[in-house]
Amino acid sequence: MKRIAFGIIGPGRIAGKFAEAVSMVEDAYIAAVSSKSLKRAEDFAKEYSIEAYYDDYDEMCTVPNIDVVYISTTNNFHYENMLTCLKHGKHILCEKPMVMRKTQAVDVFEKALGKNLFVMEALWSRFLPSYVKTKELISSGAIGDIRHIESSFNPVIEYDPDMRLFSRDLGGGVLYDLGVYNISLTGYLAGEKPSEYTGYAILDKNDVDISDNVIMQFPSGITANFTCGILIQKSHEMTVYGSKGKIKLNEPFINCHEVELYDKNSLLQRFEYKFENGFVYQIREVIECLRRGVSKSSIMPHKDTLDVIEVIEQMLRKWGVIKYN
Repeated sequence: MKRIAFGIIGPGRIAGKFAEAVSMVEDAYIAAVSSKSLKRAEDFAKEYSIEAYYDDYDEMCTVPNIDVVYISTTNNFHYENMLTCLKHGKHILCEKPMVMRKTQAVDVFEKALGKNLFVMEALWSRFLPSYVKTKELISSGAIGDIRHIESSFNPVIEYDPDMRLFSRDLGGGVLYDLGVYNISLTGYLAGEKPSEYTGYAILDKNDVDISDNVIMQFPSGITANFTCGILIQKSHEMTVYGSKGKIKLNEPFINCHEVELYDKNSLLQRFEYKFENGFVYQIREVIECLRRGVSKSSIMPHKDTLDVIEVIEQMLRKWGVIKYN
């Protein structure tokens, strides 16, 4: 069976983790990497034993044997990078947040479907065995009806004006960078889109959100809340509360190796999962979808990407971070 060839747009730290994961998957390899800097592309290619490297995204996307392109540039470039890939008929795996605006996601998905091309947001945590188990426990009724979901993603990061996280131009801010996990994984476990949401944020001097507190309600009556930010160190856990007990995804919940099941009084069972690189599971999903000839993943469908970016965009407008259409 043919191995799936990946191209990479935007070599960097996250792309390095992706490249390591691809090397762990028998059915995949990286055929090329591209960067705006030829030196950076060359260095990355040498480090991860990639044969071809480019300083032009268009040129790399014309390489015939590349099946799918993984995009890990800064958030502000994702949309135009995806349009480049679609122009050349390439399938896409794009880092989260996939886009800055919902209209951009709608455009990408419509163009991809028109060309029968696969596109998926790289919300890799959804594919981890810990989340597979959590979904199974919820579906089995192990904790009864879901009532509430809460999570926290709050690393302490010192202010650095040159860091992407603090740059409006590069699509910075903690809701785009951190909160996307809280929103996406909460919705995934709830199994529906939030119908109402509100929240509060602390903005820095450049009107970039650096600490957020968001409350959500779902049509079924499930409530949720989460915090994300870089000002205080908190546990990075997620807990799903039900009518009969709770499920705790131990920290860091985005890369969870341990799930605990509780009844109303005590721990019932602990599930432990050992893996080196959590990106492996989403790569396997991409390969499976391509081989089945489907244009989207059932675990990370287009609808969920649209739902999540809608929440992010509306909250950022409420806080005055987004001040234009």
